[in-house]
Amino acid sequence: GLRDVTLITTPPDARLAIETKVEMYSDALVQSAIQAELDRGGQVFYVVPRIEGSDKVVKKLQGMFKGHKVLLGHGQMGDQLEQVMDDFAGKKASMLVSTTIIESGLDIPSVNTIIIDDAHMMGLAQLYQLRGRVGRSGVQAYAYMLHPAKGKLDDKAINRLECLKAFSDLGSGFDLARADMALRGVGNILGTQQHGDIEGVGVEMFQQ
Repeated sequence: GLRDVTLITTPPDARLAIETKVEMYSDALVQSAIQAELDRGGQVFYVVPRIEGSDKVVKKLQGMFKGHKVLLGHGQMGDQLEQVMDDFAGKKASMLVSTTIIESGLDIPSVNTIIIDDAHMMGLAQLYQLRGRVGRSGVQAYAYMLHPAKGKLDDKAINRLECLKAFSDLGSGFDLARADMALRGVGNILGTQQHGDIEGVGVEMFQQ
């Protein structure tokens, strides 16, 4: 049956909430966000939703930031991916363009800005995990969720992005999960399905 949940809402010492920005994509915004991080000696994650076209993003960033190395990482690189990650963690590059492969398992304190392109194409839980790749130290971190013009977005995509912006305080992960459940439904909570609705029971029962 249902069980009590214990929440750990106290963050580690000196940890700061990640400042989350939901913005329409523009070259000027990307350049400004990255330059601000480079000016303080940090590194940047630039996340794209698919491998196709990621090499063009690398070339574009290299053109914007001459003299700064940009690496590319994705799941089809095989053994080369490990070397790319080692080089980036070793500060041999200023930026890493990658797919969502970085969403878990990475802890690089010098990376405190993440730019997620076409964020509307990703799920709320996935965006939450990606945002958590920055802010791993006492330095103020920034997460930019970029999307095309709102006229091209459906209501669900807009709601996902707004939820992520609203729940950006430290310890708000559980509240974000509840919002995700309200948006998507909980489906078969004892099985493998991760979608559906619970109109027959009521989502309020699971949020008490």
